[in-house]
Amino acid sequence: MTYNPKTMDTGPGSRSEAQRKADRIRVLREELQELERQKVFELTPEQRSHFDQWSQAKLSELAARYDVDTTVSQKRGSWGMRIASTLGVLAVCAAIVP
Repeated sequence: MTYNPKTMDTGPGSRSEAQRKADRIRVLREELQELERQKVFELTPEQRSHFDQWSQAKLSELAARYDVDTTVSQKRGSWGMRIASTLGVLAVCAAIVP
C-alpha cells in the first residue's frame, strides 16, 4: 500500500492545533524508533515505509500550511526568537518610558 497525499484529512484549523499535531507525529516517530531499537516492537519493511511516507508528508503539509516546527531544533529556535523578541520589546519600552 502506498501513501496518497490526496486522501489526507483537511487537518487542524489553527496554527496551535497544527503544532500540537506535528509534535504528536514527531514524538510517535521517536517512540517507534526507540521501540524498534529495543526490539520491543518492529514494523515490517512495507509498514515502516508506509509510516515514514505518511509521517513525512503530513509534517511537510503542516509546515507548509501552518508554518509549524517539525523538529526539536526548529522548536528551540522558535523559542529563542520569542524570548529575544520579548526582551527587545521590553528594552524599547524601558528606553521610551522615563
